[in-house]
Amino acid sequence: MFNLVNCWWWLLLLLPGWAQAGERVAGYDVETGIYQDLRQDLTIDTVSSVSFNPVSGRFGLGFDAPVTWVRLSLRPADPAVDPAVDPAVDPSPPLMLRVGPYALDKVDFYQQVQGRWVVEHVGDLRPKRKTVCVDDLYCFAVDPRGQSKAVVYLRIQTTGFPFIAAEFVPTQGLLAAVVKRTQYLTAALVAGLVLLAIGVMLLALERTALLQIYCVHQVVVTCLFLLGTGFISVAESKLPLLDWAIALLFTVRNASLSLIFWLVLAPYRPALSYQRLLVGLMLAFGVSLLLLLAGQIHRSMQFSVVLQALAAIVLMQGLLTAGRLPRSLRNTLLGGAGLYIALMVAGYRVVLGFSTGSAVDFGLLDWRLNGTPIGVFVVWVLLTEHKRRNKFHADKYLAIEKSQARLRADAERHSERGAMIDMLTHELKTPLSTIRFALASVTRLFQKQGGASDTDRQNFMLRVGHIESSVSRMDAMILQVAQAHKVELMVVSAAPLAMAVQPLIEYLLRPYASTHHFELDLEPGLMLRSDRLMLTTLVENLISNACKYSLDQRVSLSVRSAPPAQGAGVARIVVANRVAADTEPDAERLFERYYRHPAVSDRPGTGMGLHIAQSAATKIGATLRYSAADRVVTFEAMIPC
Repeated sequence: MFNLVNCWWWLLLLLPGWAQAGERVAGYDVETGIYQDLRQDLTIDTVSSVSFNPVSGRFGLGFDAPVTWVRLSLRPADPAVDPAVDPAVDPSPPLMLRVGPYALDKVDFYQQVQGRWVVEHVGDLRPKRKTVCVDDLYCFAVDPRGQSKAVVYLRIQTTGFPFIAAEFVPTQGLLAAVVKRTQYLTAALVAGLVLLAIGVMLLALERTALLQIYCVHQVVVTCLFLLGTGFISVAESKLPLLDWAIALLFTVRNASLSLIFWLVLAPYRPALSYQRLLVGLMLAFGVSLLLLLAGQIHRSMQFSVVLQALAAIVLMQGLLTAGRLPRSLRNTLLGGAGLYIALMVAGYRVVLGFSTGSAVDFGLLDWRLNGTPIGVFVVWVLLTEHKRRNKFHADKYLAIEKSQARLRADAERHSERGAMIDMLTHELKTPLSTIRFALASVTRLFQKQGGASDTDRQNFMLRVGHIESSVSRMDAMILQVAQAHKVELMVVSAAPLAMAVQPLIEYLLRPYASTHHFELDLEPGLMLRSDRLMLTTLVENLISNACKYSLDQRVSLSVRSAPPAQGAGVARIVVANRVAADTEPDAERLFERYYRHPAVSDRPGTGMGLHIAQSAATKIGATLRYSAADRVVTFEAMIPC
């Protein structure tokens, strides 16, 4: 569910960046209309013959706008008072027309004075003149007193997609309006500098790519603000260079912003499609820079504005494909990107000619786009990520400490178990030997004594056989437990010895030669270079397991070099035997300690043999696999040699 708490500050984007005057100012009703002179043949004498489109507040001209005429009409708000009849009763004060805020190449202001049109020429491409407005707006004095209707005109020639506001303020309120706007500009500049200082301080503590790109971005935003708002004034001869520098900074700002969002999303693995779109976007910004180098300043600006909107759409695609993005960060970015796209669409309505009004002016003075929200967001991300990393490291250290505590506890338990196993194997060996010795003595005494019937002798020998079988079973169990413990503690030799395969196999098969038939496939002259004890333990337990559970006392044993496809320097040992129906072991539990199939629980065994084989294989870097088909179980060991 979308969480507005996490993106509350993005909602500030909805606030307007310019406080517009209403349609009634200081006792006058104001009507504003615009007309675009496509043929550029209108003059102040003929402009009254055309129809003006009414507008309210701020209006946009679009890229490469034609000559635009703006008509402003003022009428007294009180219809009972007619200043033309009795000027003395006119209560309205003189007014000041403020036009701007920026990127106005040529502006001509026309008003009638004593029945004739008087013109004032201002603009960025014209010589500077002193004005009562000390901020970045152009000001013109207008005195409609004594007139039932006062009309003034603005003739604007400019390029670069400006948004214009033409507002009247009373003369006595001019100082307050100038101070208010100057405070606004200063506050925006200070906010940018503070965010830059925070970035530099964080960069001194932690040098990350995100911080570096952010600091570059904030420097560009600050320079763009200084150059575009008149904080840094230049001579008329330097104006083309100023336009070029602003276009360059504008492109770099948009490109660095896209990189910032990429660096935010990159740790959360967005889709490859987002990465490709970002690469395409960066190449497009490169094209914009090439246009700028070719002298196409306004074309470059126009292209950069389009890319600015596309960057927000690319960001949205990255947000939707970054699966591991934290919810708070995702909600904040989604809210900001959505509102950002909405603002851009509102501005493009003007570019496409659908409207002359917009909620956003795309300019440096609109604080929503001058870097302040982005700076606040990046600082929030950096602090959040710093907090998350600290928590991650703390959790990691805590997990390490817990792991070390568990390892110490396991080591203590392992040591205690090893001591217990050593003690039991040693202590149980002695009574087992005593039992065997006593059993042999009792058997000899019984045989020396006469008078026992054949039946008694048979019963006696049967009981003796049971005792010997139990003792042997206990002895085998003790030996396997000791062997398993020894394998776990054994350290494999760093310089293994070479062993001939055939003598080793013959030695291991000798105890079973009288009871089982072996089908051997041994590669002549094959040598294995491995730890002798571990290799012997592995093969011995595989052979013992096959002989114990073979249905027909037949065991297949193969030892050969592995095919090249399975790796050079590897020997393949295969042991197979047929088992009784429904006695195939569980493949998932086969190598567990003490696991035995329920159907063979009546046979001697401890369930340790295959576990020991697996442990020995692991010690020498071998791979032990199990497979079964048609009641034939096969164990395959791939041994590096």
